[in-house]
Amino acid sequence: MAEHFTELNSLFDFLKHNKEGISDIKVTSIHKGDFNEMEGYQYSIGIKIFTLPKYKDKQFMWDTNSTYIFDFLPDKELTKKEEKECIIDGLQDVFANALDY
Repeated sequence: MAEHFTELNSLFDFLKHNKEGISDIKVTSIHKGDFNEMEGYQYSIGIKIFTLPKYKDKQFMWDTNSTYIFDFLPDKELTKKEEKECIIDGLQDVFANALDY
């Protein structure tokens, strides 16, 4: 079962303290939820951390909103598929930097 978190910094802390045992990290799913006037669209983003054989892989679910996701999106109209691709590419870059890849 995936561990849920709302602040991306908590995942960065996990990566920082465990990066010697991590072989890869992937965004596995993005679910765009409802819109609310305080936070915008709600997102649930699945993240899987692949570890070296002596450790167990770990799954996380980042519950966030469009305020944080818009950093990864260009200022133009996107299809749902393009939006997901931009978010995945942006997060993969952020994770690679966090792991010094």
